[in-house]
Amino acid sequence: MKRKGLVFVFLSFIISTFAQNDDPVVMTIGGEPVSRSEFEYNYNKNNTDAVVDKKSVAEYVDMFAVYKMKVRAAMDAHMDTVSSYLREFHQYRDQQIRPLLVSDEMVDAECRKYYDDMKQAMGGKQLLKPAHIFVLLKQKASAAEQDAAKARIDSIYNVLTNGGDFQELARTCSDDKQTGINGGELPWVGPGQLLKEFEDVAYSLNVGQVSAPFLSTVGYHIVKMTDRKDLEPFDTLHAQIHRFIESRGVRMQLSQQIVDSLSHAAQGEMTGPEISCPGIPRRPAVL
Repeated sequence: MKRKGLVFVFLSFIISTFAQNDDPVVMTIGGEPVSRSEFEYNYNKNNTDAVVDKKSVAEYVDMFAVYKMKVRAAMDAHMDTVSSYLREFHQYRDQQIRPLLVSDEMVDAECRKYYDDMKQAMGGKQLLKPAHIFVLLKQKASAAEQDAAKARIDSIYNVLTNGGDFQELARTCSDDKQTGINGGELPWVGPGQLLKEFEDVAYSLNVGQVSAPFLSTVGYHIVKMTDRKDLEPFDTLHAQIHRFIESRGVRMQLSQQIVDSLSHAAQGEMTGPEISCPGIPRRPAVL
């Protein structure tokens, strides 16, 4: 109950802060006027498409009245003055207000930057869709273990060269069980995402080609190239990149940059330019 009361107090503050001065009063609860924008905000917030039990406006009025009375009770109990409330208030304030500093254009610019960085990192190379059969070799493997691993990968390759099915062999023989269940297939990858030995061999293969066994720092591989493609244009990937960076909190990150920039600018205005006079040591201005 106490936590809910704190949230109610905070939301009331946010609504009153952003409500327009000419907002009409649509009802009075406990002697307090309620503006149209305040009621609409709460109604729409609690009746999104994700809500199963949506309410009509008439049905929501009673719920809203209870909410307002809880806000009033929290205020009467002076819950807005305790330190725990102030900490929580500041957290909610940051979560709600800071993203408002960031425009959609700023997020789109971050999408473009992410795409350009990715394209530059690829260095003109294509994306690959490899599959592999893997035989693990421990770092401190004995000579006998090394010979056994080499004999095993050579045996698998011999079956492949005599018409064996790559996917079936990956499922039954590969030590990479995670990709083995999918016939050894890896996701789309680009430069720098694979072991160097693996990447060098993979980029040398055309679609449909199968490599000879080779050794990496973790064991032996046989690679088959299932597909290759150029990086799609920005417009094609825009929605996917947008979802990704939004899921990583890009708006909060950008808003923090804005807040830091404003803070530094304000500090510069308060301290003013540094003044140097002959015979007087230079030092920062002190307030």
